Amino acid sequence: MMYVYTTMVFKCGVCGNISYTKYDFNIHNQKHDDSLRIRRYKCDRCDYKAYNSATLNSHIASHIRKLTKHECPNCDKFAETKKDLRYHLRYGCIRTKPLILDT
Repeated sequence: MMYVYTTMVFKCGVCGNISYTKYDFNIHNQKHDDSLRIRRYKCDRCDYKAYNSATLNSHIASHIRKLTKHECPNCDKFAETKKDLRYHLRYGCIRTKPLILDT
């Protein structure tokens, strides 16, 4: 038995955006349809409103990232993720806090 894989591509007729799933295509088309541009999804932490639940979930995640910032031990910088902090320590940290040595 032979399997044939096809890739469906959905192209927006208004702006030419290409989507690879029908779901993403429909979400994208909401940006162009004024009747669908009602921001129905409201953030319970601030005044932000979104057109769809995926955008709202992404926004809510930004609130969580703000609460879990990682502080650099050498300077006054904060990073949103541990990976960002490691990158900062390796490539961008300029030591501003005094180095305290135990004697």
